[in-house]
Amino acid sequence: MTYITSVSSGAADKNAYDQVSLVPKQRTIKVTGDESTLRLHELYQAVREVRESGKEFDRLTALWDAVRKDNSDDWLIPMEILELLVRENTNPALQKEISGYLRAMSWSNPDLASVITQGFSLTVGDACEERMAG
Repeated sequence: MTYITSVSSGAADKNAYDQVSLVPKQRTIKVTGDESTLRLHELYQAVREVRESGKEFDRLTALWDAVRKDNSDDWLIPMEILELLVRENTNPALQKEISGYLRAMSWSNPDLASVITQGFSLTVGDACEERMAG
């Protein structure tokens, strides 16, 4: 079986098909965000750094506080923080707090209920979710 690992637009032999390569006028679209969006991206980066370093899990409490304060409608960062806490088996009080926050968010926003439920099953597993609920 043959696999194509990359694709380039246009014909392989441009002379045979008399094609003209068009070069876009704008090379790179730079996305800029407001201060709130940039801060949210910084929080995502900080959680990623903790995940990749495998240490400094104590930073997660401060990151969680920042999410609650400035980005209370975001569900993904709390889920990622919860995943790290559960994986490292650390700070059960914070695990329970974040779990309750996410559960309340899923109840108040039915559009998020399925993704949060799926996140729980992937992140903490059914048994751990039941333990934190009680």
